[in-house]
Amino acid sequence: MTLRVFLLLFMCFSAPVLEAQEPLKMVYFNDFAPFSWQGAQQMQGIYVDILHEALATRMKLNVSHQGFPWARAQALVKAHKADGFITVPTEQRSVYTHFSEDVLSLTTSIFVRKSHPKFNSMKNIKTIAELKGYVLVDYVGNGWASNALIDQNVHWLARFDQIFPYMVQGRGDAHVASRHMVNYNLKKHGFKGKIIELPHPVASLFAHLCLGKGSNYVKILPEFNRVIKAMKQDGSINAIFEKYK
Repeated sequence: MTLRVFLLLFMCFSAPVLEAQEPLKMVYFNDFAPFSWQGAQQMQGIYVDILHEALATRMKLNVSHQGFPWARAQALVKAHKADGFITVPTEQRSVYTHFSEDVLSLTTSIFVRKSHPKFNSMKNIKTIAELKGYVLVDYVGNGWASNALIDQNVHWLARFDQIFPYMVQGRGDAHVASRHMVNYNLKKHGFKGKIIELPHPVASLFAHLCLGKGSNYVKILPEFNRVIKAMKQDGSINAIFEKYK
């Protein structure tokens, strides 16, 4: 065998091995505590902990966790520059990703500033449709909100952390989001008692692992579904969730 032939054979057989060793690149919203945020040295949060336990610890995969502004994180998966993210499936996301079974259930509520002149009457609202006529506030890149609030008057802000100051200043009437996320951040940023959760939840959402259709890791979804089911049964997911209350 000539050296040239040997090198060609080496390249052919070694390329798939090198490709297989590429880490599973997970991307997250970097300002979405307690689900995902950029810590001092690494990504932190409920989503990060659940996926690391499932993918790295139990499935023994080499996984990287990186945070970006949410619109950019989704664009990276769409452009095949990252493998996946975890979020609520939408029709738009189904175009370029495959979804796992649900990983986590999220109760969605309406939040209003306590000093709102119509606060008492707003406490009777039970559906998103009843918010017609109010100004809602949300952040750019929230795919669920862009669908669920499509017929509403929404002020879209650049960052999630701008929402509560905006509302307290009286520049928006309500925010619709995960009760766990909002209550965590109200406490963290000193807005607890100023912005109140209305008594009637308006939706139950489910976060799924979404892997890009061009990712080499799409084939892991059946095994991932089995691992997540086991984590639900053994209490691991609930234990992670409880850490961030």
